[in-house]
Amino acid sequence: MTADELPKKFQLSYLLGEVVRNDVYAEHEMRLLWNAFEDAGLGDGAERQRDFGRMIPQVRKMIAHSAVPDTFRTIASDVIEATHRAHLYRRALVHDLLIEGPQPRGEALSAFRNHPPRPLAEIERCGDDLKRASWRLRGLWIIAASWVGGPLDEYRTVADLRSWTRVAMGEIRDDPSVIAGTAGPSPEPPEGYSDGVGDALPDAD
Repeated sequence: MTADELPKKFQLSYLLGEVVRNDVYAEHEMRLLWNAFEDAGLGDGAERQRDFGRMIPQVRKMIAHSAVPDTFRTIASDVIEATHRAHLYRRALVHDLLIEGPQPRGEALSAFRNHPPRPLAEIERCGDDLKRASWRLRGLWIIAASWVGGPLDEYRTVADLRSWTRVAMGEIRDDPSVIAGTAGPSPEPPEGYSDGVGDALPDAD
């Protein structure tokens, strides 16, 4: 279902729900990324922050660690900043008092006058951006051990890791049944990806 399929009086509530739900998913994936970095020894001894907004600076600090390869840092930084932007938009929404006029015109008004009217399409885009961020964060923590150390998942194949790298890069297949990367090249760790804990496999012809 999409917002357009609902009566206009329900569309704002639906879109806000999507923003909140997808923000929770992104927060969960960020926690898993923090755990992966902690397992790799990138932490500074501090406990993980409970609040999403305070956890993001912790993860930024981890990816700035000298042990993180530049290529991986570039991918990770892009994911973190995209997540941060969408989360800030979400925070402004949920801490405001949003209203619609007596005749809905496809936008939400701030009763506190914190910002100009927000088009519903913009709110919908925030929900979509947070969903996409959660997928990219998942790709990032799945490939992290191959780049920065930590326990490798013995069930991951080279093909899996290459696909998840594409996801982390934002190159995501348009397929509602699976989260997977599009076909195309992606960077690999200096020693390449490997199946589980085995040796790196050569590229397929």
